[in-house]
Amino acid sequence: MDYTTQISGEITIGDIMDLIHGNQIEPCDEFTSAAGSDCGRVEVFEIGSKYLIKYGDNGETNYEIMDEYGPNLGEWLEYDDVEGIYKIIQQAMIYGIANVEAASEQHDDCEYYVLYTSHLYGPVEHTIISQDDDGDEAVFSTLNEAQEYVRTADSGPMYLGHNEYSQQYTIVEI
Repeated sequence: MDYTTQISGEITIGDIMDLIHGNQIEPCDEFTSAAGSDCGRVEVFEIGSKYLIKYGDNGETNYEIMDEYGPNLGEWLEYDDVEGIYKIIQQAMIYGIANVEAASEQHDDCEYYVLYTSHLYGPVEHTIISQDDDGDEAVFSTLNEAQEYVRTADSGPMYLGHNEYSQQYTIVEI
């Protein structure tokens, strides 16, 4: 039987997802961002010789039908128009702070930022740019200044938020 001749009306990807979830079909591959599914999740469903990619965050869900897909599902969560320190934050939120290259030596003509990462039970990580006393992004012209900021921040008591089990500072350069 040729099923394509039996379809009346148009079928949307949403209709296909309703069938997948209604029949409890599990994804053949999946990825959750380091910051948790609210910040990004990708699911891959094999449908015949094609793959349905469902990706997005708690604000938006997108779908693509592909002949194949690559091994790095996190790429589906990346925005191409993000640059500089915000690109690094995006990488930390998707792949985890352990996958962000930390500054290790002084370079001329660059700025240094201190990233603050909260490790939460789940496991989930949330990374932000540290702020100065005025609430602005803390930007440093030397690695030594950034390191002093971290030493000062680490010298006082550590106050953990709800569901938070540790904190981490990472110095990066732009």
